[in-house]
Amino acid sequence: MKFCSYFLMILCLMIIIGCNQAEKTEQKVIIEEIKTPRIDFVKTIPITGVVSLAFAKIDTVVNLYQAPYIVVGKNEYPIKGYHLINGSRDKILGLSPNSRYFIMDSISKNDEGEQKACVVVDLLHKRVVRHLQNDCDGEWNAQGQWVKNGQVILSFD
Repeated sequence: MKFCSYFLMILCLMIIIGCNQAEKTEQKVIIEEIKTPRIDFVKTIPITGVVSLAFAKIDTVVNLYQAPYIVVGKNEYPIKGYHLINGSRDKILGLSPNSRYFIMDSISKNDEGEQKACVVVDLLHKRVVRHLQNDCDGEWNAQGQWVKNGQVILSFD
């Protein structure tokens, strides 16, 4: 009789321990899946050898790419400060000589038409650092300044 009681107690403990181990394994798998989401980008544009600009969505009605990301290797980072209602025609207007900043178009469409602008993106911090309205057609000089018609528009010292 004692043997049967011990046997049943050991069997119950084995079942409980086995269930706990299965729950821990299942929780670990769920955490790993949440930790590394993968995005299917609709458009990817190389910036440097390992860095790309990618877009998660396209608005086919207004023909603009939206939800821009910086992709470094296999890591994907949303660009902070890029307005969700704006889009891009997938144009990189310039990359700074030190490859830290780039300028991309930022277009908004409304009932009145299309408003073209651009943004300066810091690749290190993956965020917009400046919005430009009328100076998007400039260029980077050797000193890392954004220049238009000989006038310095931006300088990152």
